[in-house]
Amino acid sequence: MSDPAVNKAHTRGRTGAPTSGKRRHFGHNRPLIVIIVMVLAAAGVAYLTDAALAVRAERSLARALLTSPRVDYEPQVTLKGFPFINHARDGEFSGSIITARGVPIEGCESRGGCFAEMTVLTGAVRPDTGGGFRFGSGDTLTADDVTASVRLDSPNLGRLLGITDLYVTTPAEPGKAGAGGPGDGVLTRSHGVVLNGTVAVPPTPPGGLPTPATSPSASGFTGETVRVSVLVDLSLSDGRLRVSAYGLYKGPEEHADAGDLDTNPAKADLLQAVLKRFTIALPPIPMPWGMSPSSVTSAGSDILIEGRSDHRDLSLNSF
Repeated sequence: MSDPAVNKAHTRGRTGAPTSGKRRHFGHNRPLIVIIVMVLAAAGVAYLTDAALAVRAERSLARALLTSPRVDYEPQVTLKGFPFINHARDGEFSGSIITARGVPIEGCESRGGCFAEMTVLTGAVRPDTGGGFRFGSGDTLTADDVTASVRLDSPNLGRLLGITDLYVTTPAEPGKAGAGGPGDGVLTRSHGVVLNGTVAVPPTPPGGLPTPATSPSASGFTGETVRVSVLVDLSLSDGRLRVSAYGLYKGPEEHADAGDLDTNPAKADLLQAVLKRFTIALPPIPMPWGMSPSSVTSAGSDILIEGRSDHRDLSLNSF
């Protein structure tokens, strides 16, 4: 009867021995594990500190830009360069991105006002103060190269044209297999852009362009209207955006059906009057820091005006 007891004791001893070995092995590695944890913790603290300083500096730059007369809302600012502390201490960042939204533009004060989004991308940029931790309204940034853009969305372009339900679409290039798919990204073009909107059938009442309350797309409008999809060219003339309508869009993408407006000879004058409603030379739109526009395209449902410059000094209170 004693043999089974001996065997059980022997089995517990054999199974227990490896457990003791594992504990001894963990004990030998404990200092290494502690060092690794401490290094990771220190790296995490350093990263968070660097990020916090970057956020504070970017907020300081945004508030300095807010002193510019036409900037009504705090811009979104990104200063490029990691680690931030080194770049700020040296007074040079590898680049920057500044986006100001809701910037007022002239041309439709009586129709609710028009606004644009303005974005500036720079190459290497250096504050004139020699450091990059804090910015003031009187500071200047020196950039190696600058790309500035003004983005007009469909509602604001519609207010400028006096067509309040206007919507911009960018058809895919004809003959391109699979065009318009996710792999193409945002489609852009300057010829054959489509403007969709509702206009009154002529003669239009006197008094200038319609307001939102008197727009042909308003529910209270009692006159005759037509909704059309119009093909336009986008161009720049003396720094001004020019929209030139030249025909009706017939597809293949979604569009408004204007019936026989462009095929019935009896409606030729009406067609020209409708196209004229989509043709305009907009008032000059000041680019960020007085840059000159050099190109214009559609970008999805927006209109994008861009300008480029090499070396440029950017005064923070003159955006």
